[in-house]
Amino acid sequence: MNHFAVRENHRTDNLGDRLITSNMVSTLARYGQVRAWNPALFLDRLEEYRPFVHSSRNKRILAALSGKGHYLIDAPGGFGEVQPAATAAGKRGRQLTDSIKRLILPRKIALGFSITIKPDDPRYDDYDCIGVRDHKSLASLKSRHLGKALYFPDWAFFSPLTAASGERTKGLALSFRQYNPDHKSDLSADELTPVIETLAQHFGRPAFFHQVDEDEAFVASLSAGLSLPHDRSSRPLGPDSYEEFYRNTRVVASNRLHCLLFAAVNGALPIALVSEGHAKITSLFETLKWTDLIVPVGPDSASSIAKIVARREELAGMVARTCNEQRSLGESILTSKFGTPIRP
Repeated sequence: MNHFAVRENHRTDNLGDRLITSNMVSTLARYGQVRAWNPALFLDRLEEYRPFVHSSRNKRILAALSGKGHYLIDAPGGFGEVQPAATAAGKRGRQLTDSIKRLILPRKIALGFSITIKPDDPRYDDYDCIGVRDHKSLASLKSRHLGKALYFPDWAFFSPLTAASGERTKGLALSFRQYNPDHKSDLSADELTPVIETLAQHFGRPAFFHQVDEDEAFVASLSAGLSLPHDRSSRPLGPDSYEEFYRNTRVVASNRLHCLLFAAVNGALPIALVSEGHAKITSLFETLKWTDLIVPVGPDSASSIAKIVARREELAGMVARTCNEQRSLGESILTSKFGTPIRP
């Protein structure tokens, strides 16, 4: 049996990160035993991972002889910190530490994330497998000649897929972060409000929501400044409420990647409203061939929205097909890496 130890992501205020981590845990459980470094930070009930007990050298050898392995998996969103340069003494100490780790710890794996590294960045050099969710991230890793890097879909696509339905009761749902970490700038409410008004003309009464705690204040200010009739939820989406919310919504417009992806897998049409330099969403949508669903915030927004309206049914069908294809691709990669699933 394969053994997976999942390292935690401490962003418990970010529902998107928690959901994709939960998807990863439930998917890996089909291929072996999953444990966690810090079970309290996970949505799933997991046994605590103890390296000297669960990944001893003898257990690793026995697993290898049976064609299986021990793996240390990074939780999405909680890894990849740049390490400081080591001194000569530090390097000798690290070599000793690395020798011990090779005897005790599993092989490192990171799957379903975005990253941009410089050619001299060593943080993934000792990883056994690095699966990134967009082609720009893959090109970045290849620039360091990391042959173990490959494309792997975002874990959101491993959610149960829901077909679009005419019975959805909400027309347009909106959620935004103010700060753009890719461009290190703030999104302007004055720029965004006209775009929201245009969306409402086509898709109906807007409903504001948030699923990351830090977005609450900005979403509240957008709601307060909008003169159109609209709704706003003062509570964030939670693990028990997000599916019903998205499955009752026809269109979701956001600059939060996992608002858009969980909308898509639950049958809503995802429209990415992006400001200048919002690379993470743009790169992923380009990789998925969803560029027609990108609306730059600015003078051309109305034109982009009109094109989406004209092709709404066609684009919804494209999104549904992509979600199915991404999940199938991800499962085939996992099977090639970890063997035939032991559970359905």
